[in-house]
Amino acid sequence: MGALTVTLPQSLMDKLDQVARKTDLPAKMLDAAAEVMMPELKRRLHSSIKNESSGDLEKSITKGKAHMDSKGVWREAIYFDGYDKKGIPNARKAMSMEWGTSNQVAAPFIRPTKESKNSEAIAAEQAVYDKEVG
Repeated sequence: MGALTVTLPQSLMDKLDQVARKTDLPAKMLDAAAEVMMPELKRRLHSSIKNESSGDLEKSITKGKAHMDSKGVWREAIYFDGYDKKGIPNARKAMSMEWGTSNQVAAPFIRPTKESKNSEAIAAEQAVYDKEVG
């Protein structure tokens, strides 16, 4: 019986080796994307709340650390940290604004941020990749 052996070109093998050695590359890429998203998120939140707030919700926007989840997918969260002066979690306030409540009309700002900056965030990730791997 005949056999067919297929090998990868050496230039591709070199690039794959280079990527494998850069264990911080996914984190750098996600950080670049988060840096694109955060200012837009703050801007949209600010325009949603206008003068109705002390600005504590805007200040609570936090970028988490990039990490690999249990399924091997790299993730980094941008979230609302802490509590307001009344003890209400900032994350709950943000979700109430995003989705609305029985007493509050929805004023989405998270989804529109993602939709408007998604391609720019991907481009930032690609730029980091190209710079690191070449």
